[in-house]
Amino acid sequence: MVIDKIGGSGPVYGSKKTETTARAESPSRAADHVQISAEASRAADTSRIARMAKESSETERMEKIKEIKQKMESGEYNSISETMLSAIADKITAEFTERT
Repeated sequence: MVIDKIGGSGPVYGSKKTETTARAESPSRAADHVQISAEASRAADTSRIARMAKESSETERMEKIKEIKQKMESGEYNSISETMLSAIADKITAEFTERT
């Protein structure tokens, strides 16, 4: 069974030619300009200084840990006096009581 369109295929229009338009001349490119506020500059400086302080304190900490490990391996901490043990215990106790 074949069904044909009612009324045919419709009018046929001729093809239109498109006109090319000349591209507008691009204006000369202005150089980009960035202006950083004083507040942003201070924040960047503060961040940089904080990062440097953290790195230096980590370096100092690692050096101190290395020094203590060497002393432990050499046996320097094997003979701790009662006075020293008492002072260490007092510092540990003080540290824990301050936290609570």
